[in-house]
Amino acid sequence: TVADLSAGSRHTFIIDKKGIAQVSGFVESKAAYRGHLGIKGWVQGTNDFTPVDEVVVYNGTIPEKISAPRFARVFAGAGTPGDARAMHSILISEDGEVFTTGNNHRGQLCLGDQENRFIPHHVSYLPGPAVTASVGLDFTLILLEDGRVFGCGSNQNGEIGLGAKIHQSIFAAQINIADTTEAIVDVSTGWAFSIFQDAAGHVFGTGSNLFSQMCKTTEGDPIFEVELIEDVTDVQQTFAGSESSYFLRDDGSVKACGRNDQGQLGDGSFLQRDKPVNVKIPKGEKIKLIGSGPSAVSVFFAAEEPGLMFATGINDRFQLGLNANNVAAESSPSQVDFGEGAEMYNFTKVTASGTNTAAIACMLDAPTEMPTAYPTDEPTAVPTAYPTGEPSPIPTELPTAYPTAYPTSEPTAEPTFEPTITTDEPTAFPTAEPTMEPTAGKLGWWFWGGEEGEGGMLGENQQVPLFYEDEVMDLSAGSRHSFLITSNGDAYAAGFIESDFSYKGHLGIDDWEEGRNEGKQIDKVIDVGGKKVDAPPFLKVYAGAGVPSDSGEMHSMLIDQSGNVYTSGRNSKGQLCLGDNDDRYEFSQVGGLPKPAVAGTIGFEFTLILLEDGSVWGCGSNEFGELGLGPKVDFTDVPNKGNGLKGIKDLASGYKFAVFLDDKNVVYGTGGNIYGQQCFFTEGEPATVPTPEILNDMKGTVVQVAANRESSYYLFDDGTAVSCGRNDEGQLGDGTFINTSEDKPIVSVKQKGIRKIGTGPSAQSVFFVTDDSVYAAGLNDRYQLGIDEIGSQDTPVKVKFEGDVAIDVISASGTHSVASGDYSGIEVKKTRAYLP
Repeated sequence: TVADLSAGSRHTFIIDKKGIAQVSGFVESKAAYRGHLGIKGWVQGTNDFTPVDEVVVYNGTIPEKISAPRFARVFAGAGTPGDARAMHSILISEDGEVFTTGNNHRGQLCLGDQENRFIPHHVSYLPGPAVTASVGLDFTLILLEDGRVFGCGSNQNGEIGLGAKIHQSIFAAQINIADTTEAIVDVSTGWAFSIFQDAAGHVFGTGSNLFSQMCKTTEGDPIFEVELIEDVTDVQQTFAGSESSYFLRDDGSVKACGRNDQGQLGDGSFLQRDKPVNVKIPKGEKIKLIGSGPSAVSVFFAAEEPGLMFATGINDRFQLGLNANNVAAESSPSQVDFGEGAEMYNFTKVTASGTNTAAIACMLDAPTEMPTAYPTDEPTAVPTAYPTGEPSPIPTELPTAYPTAYPTSEPTAEPTFEPTITTDEPTAFPTAEPTMEPTAGKLGWWFWGGEEGEGGMLGENQQVPLFYEDEVMDLSAGSRHSFLITSNGDAYAAGFIESDFSYKGHLGIDDWEEGRNEGKQIDKVIDVGGKKVDAPPFLKVYAGAGVPSDSGEMHSMLIDQSGNVYTSGRNSKGQLCLGDNDDRYEFSQVGGLPKPAVAGTIGFEFTLILLEDGSVWGCGSNEFGELGLGPKVDFTDVPNKGNGLKGIKDLASGYKFAVFLDDKNVVYGTGGNIYGQQCFFTEGEPATVPTPEILNDMKGTVVQVAANRESSYYLFDDGTAVSCGRNDEGQLGDGTFINTSEDKPIVSVKQKGIRKIGTGPSAQSVFFVTDDSVYAAGLNDRYQLGIDEIGSQDTPVKVKFEGDVAIDVISASGTHSVASGDYSGIEVKKTRAYLP
């Protein structure tokens, strides 16, 4: 019998009727894990339900480990579905004591420091018992029984309402809600915002308003102090999703506002709403409770009628429970299928994460003894009182500034150290021509996966490669967008923009619009003198790498046929190489490069450019060593070649790391290494490689390097390949879902006869091109493998092209894939042109 539960990103907590808390979930990497499960015996990979049996309390400032108390409430961590690093969790005991565990880089554990905790620690200085709490990405809210609210952690977006000058608080600080004299009775958090409900049914908010989740528009600006959310009254329950807000009213109706790209507002559309809209509950049913979660893009509505629940929003992992054969997002609430006997369920709670959902129901006319899969023994000792010694009291004055991980100005000189890498001058350099000549014959291209990646309908999927008879010589798949370069050098962009406010220019087109953007030509660029000119003929394109559902944190790059480089989009770390941090909405030419560029690659907030002399120039973030500039350089906004690399002929980047191949077939890696994606393991936290290091364990002649989000791939001249790093979706193609480890840092891909590898920095899937076929492995929740079925694959599976194909270029994002090549050997059932 479950008393409380909470669904977090790839994990779930339950509390049974005896107050024993248990947790299950998936830990992607030992190096990434920060303690959000709160258990001693956790393992990399799957963790079955395990009791949280120990906590730490404080005797004065001395920590003491004791048996866990009886718990009453639990709040699971909020992170991206596949990321264990940025999460923390909260437990509240039956007598209102608060315990926190997990990531603490912003002080979100309320323990007065920024050290991570791996089992729950007591927040001992609160001035009264807690009745509920809520966790966001890196902040915490705690509601006391007297109606006061306390918050700790990040306030960069106003998440805890402490004003614009305070970036974070490592102690729980009382939050001022000036617009009410009533006690606060409920709190809820989204990804980076908070909402509050008072006893009179009014609601208030603070934090990020990027998607108008405060039910008003602020042109993307955050709200730094708690304010009244207007046009919403008589509220009996509030709930926040990732970037959406929901309000259950006394009459059983529901209103919602905010982000709606997956239909999560339930108003029958996919349009963002800056005013409260009515949720379209079927049959006029009255709702008694709402369920969602800070990492969720779905929401659930339990009706007053027993056994009746409705759901709307993202459904790519069947998290809506509709028992349907498709995984399309729902824009209006549909009935959850609980099977036979559902009318016996009286739902008391429902909770959701980005990928899974859990609910509690009382059984009407239930048997007197309910079976349980959980331990029934009481803890061996439960403390009856906590130590009386207290750490320092709640601060009455918060600090006005906090240290930041980034410098206030760019470095004034290149680093002076010499990285330990090969220094011989190369005997040959790459040319400005493509590394693989297009096959003679009929040229076309293919698209498959999430259709918004080509400007199609949001939430719809192309299950197998769809052929277009356009002559394309290069293309690139980015997060919800794609670029194409035709045989005459024209560049086109297509994709989906979630919000006017979040878009920072990665498509590089004049006439972009919120929502769908289909095949628009990039016909103008900005030259080095700042003048808008006609676009030159292009040769190479590199699409942006971001979270699939976020169009804000991305940039893109083009190389023209003379070797000039152009960048557009987000520029927060100088990743556009233009000498400043201003975003660009049109492609602007990069100056200061001494030779023509022949190739490049982009990661999350960094750019690498390969010149024809074999040197590599980088700009943007170097926080994790992405640019290989050493530990003293956090970022650079102009091209910098201080990595010491020479004679490079191939390069690839993941989300926060890069790999290189030189003309002597030596492989190097630099940047983030939390999953061992550089084929060796590093000590320390975070796990990074600050300067390029040789990957010594390559047994054979490497002819290509490739990388995706947190994995890397190496193709040998005999047609075999190896891979390293993250493997939770089977993306290494080795027949397992196990990340590489210190004992086995490199694994073999289960495919022979490979002549090319295709993937991308935001992808968790990979493609292996042979002479006449393509094979795919990895994430497949949006049909991005092109195999006409859903489900991640750990062994390469043949992609379902119409026949034998000769693929020249293949590229993948987190949700879709594109390829180009010769189709003269197949009979195309229907030809169609995508480009005008």
